[in-house]
Amino acid sequence: LMSWSARLLGRRGAILAGLIIALMPSEIFYAQDVGEYALLICAITWSLYFLDLARRTSAWRFWLLWALLSLVGVYTHYGAAIIVVPAAVLVLVKNVSRGRRDAVKRQLLTISLSLLAVLPLFLFFLPDQIRRVDQSLDAVAPLTTVAGELSLFVSSLDDVFLYNLVGWPVSTIPTWPATVILIGLFILLILLRPRLPKMLYAWFAIAYIAYFILVRTGLYAGTFGFRYGLIFTPLFVLIIAAIIDELFRRRWVLLGLGALSLIMALELYALPTPVPFKVLPGQQTWVPQEAMADLVDYWQEHHQIDEPTFVYYGAVPAFRYYLRLNDLDPERVSSQVGPSIRCSAAQTHEVCEANNLFYSRWVRRLSPDEKIGAMEETMGGSPDRLWLIFSHIHETENEDMLRVLENDYEIERVHQAGNVKAGIYLLVRSDD
Repeated sequence: LMSWSARLLGRRGAILAGLIIALMPSEIFYAQDVGEYALLICAITWSLYFLDLARRTSAWRFWLLWALLSLVGVYTHYGAAIIVVPAAVLVLVKNVSRGRRDAVKRQLLTISLSLLAVLPLFLFFLPDQIRRVDQSLDAVAPLTTVAGELSLFVSSLDDVFLYNLVGWPVSTIPTWPATVILIGLFILLILLRPRLPKMLYAWFAIAYIAYFILVRTGLYAGTFGFRYGLIFTPLFVLIIAAIIDELFRRRWVLLGLGALSLIMALELYALPTPVPFKVLPGQQTWVPQEAMADLVDYWQEHHQIDEPTFVYYGAVPAFRYYLRLNDLDPERVSSQVGPSIRCSAAQTHEVCEANNLFYSRWVRRLSPDEKIGAMEETMGGSPDRLWLIFSHIHETENEDMLRVLENDYEIERVHQAGNVKAGIYLLVRSDD
């Protein structure tokens, strides 16, 4: 990102971009997390960098490097296509309109090779994704008036980039300072018109419109922002660096230093891990939803083998990890059944039978009553005593399920992790 910024803005712009992204809480969080998002952002950044070089020079090496890094991004997370495809289409349209035949031929060839290379991913991924879309479409909010949709479009921008700056809604710090900064940056962008190529602004605008439509129709993510919006990180940081660089270029040094200081101070305060300068010792603004070591220890100490345990789908990956860590789920079992292990009445495995375990299928888009029905189907009935484990909860789905279960069960034990949305419950059937 610094190399790209140096080509576009000079050394000062590169330093600004480096300072901003080096302290960005979301980047640090995913650099520390076991997940695909750090690699996703890295691949998208390099992909856009090489596409920018390819559109300027039309050199074969840049087209091929762009194709390679685009494939890495899409294979890492399919959301990368929301950035990669619109940017490539805009470059192709410009090359065609200006009669750059060699550039058009080279880009079309690399696009064709890329589509061929990504075909296995679509053949493997699309069937499952289509099933998820079928389930999610019913939950999509209906379209409102044109004014309502425009208002939602503006507020979605705030939601997406609040996550980049302060980790909202995962972190616990107030959002209003970041919102004020975002509004200020937008005003400066309109007034200053920083000297970035217009093509880059077009990449951002078209990609964001595509993102909005896909989220709005239920085809991508479930809400605006959160980790699904990280695909905009490189362009977002580049634009911020260009805005602040323009302030310095116009010799508005104090205003430039003030803007940079505000952004860096907010990022430092919102860091996902405690740092010495924070006001409260040990303060932590982010709590990983998958931090389940304490929950699994509690479950291992208190559960009885005749009490079945149902692990809600959001908790399954981390729960399995801690089982292996505690020598309850040997690695050989995982290697035999693969990452999509199902523990159900119809399909069980050694680790499931040994611990009376049942793993939830993907049920996020179901209603609370339907989720309970899916749980009973997985378990083959409704036991008198039941351990229920939640983690990686979306909104209030755990509370909604417990509210339905209160009709038949009482909570005998409850133990919650540092994140109040991660918890373990022992439910006992009510006498009445």
